[in-house]
Amino acid sequence: MAQLVKHYFKTLSGDWATNTTKGLVMPRIEGLDVKYWVTDSNGIQYMLSHVPETREVVANVVYYDYSQYSDDDNTTAESQLEIWKSENNITGVVTTEQYTYEEIDPTSDAEVPDEERPSIERIGFNVTHTEAIVLETSVGLSTLTEEEWNTEISNYDTRQQNKRYDAIRVTRDKMLTHTDWKVVQELETSGSVSTDFSNWRQALRDLPNNVGFPTCYPDLPKEFENDSTLVSLTGSFDSDVRPIVMINDPLPERNNLPG
Repeated sequence: MAQLVKHYFKTLSGDWATNTTKGLVMPRIEGLDVKYWVTDSNGIQYMLSHVPETREVVANVVYYDYSQYSDDDNTTAESQLEIWKSENNITGVVTTEQYTYEEIDPTSDAEVPDEERPSIERIGFNVTHTEAIVLETSVGLSTLTEEEWNTEISNYDTRQQNKRYDAIRVTRDKMLTHTDWKVVQELETSGSVSTDFSNWRQALRDLPNNVGFPTCYPDLPKEFENDSTLVSLTGSFDSDVRPIVMINDPLPERNNLPG
């Protein structure tokens, strides 16, 4: 299972970029797997990532590492290695590869040049095992519980949804303002607006408070189907709303849209 991590970028000077959008570099974290690119309430980008709990390492254990655990000359290298593993808290061993190598006999004359001194055959081991990846938490990096992870996503989506609603309201208000003249004209001439037109304006006023997230702007009333301004505004949903990214997006995929 991976560690759940919230972290920011780093600056070129090595500090966590919690209050700047300039000079950003990705932090060096072993096994970092970014799942979501998000922004905080101040508009500063951070990431929600997975980091492995462990890494695989290889320890080269030579004679002088394990031989200190020998009780007598009959103690095998393998049994001494097991003691070395225990003393060094080596757990989660994947494989242990044994090999032989030669080194200078420590009992030979030290005054003789190395190349002329006798050698002795030793046993060595390559011990492949897992080791915990310990992250140093700070102002720019924190490890999360699953509940905290989900809360981060929920809070981000709420901020993004509010931005979407703001964008919808801006376009909605432009449409209403653009057609106010029609209402005024009918009032001044003691006329009445069509039901189609009245329902359309009411649907606009209901945005974005309908049940469920709106997936488009309401279809134009027949009398305004050829109004270039309204046609452009009505078709701007995908260009103005969708680009405001949400992780758990309530909008259907474009290829699943009706029509």
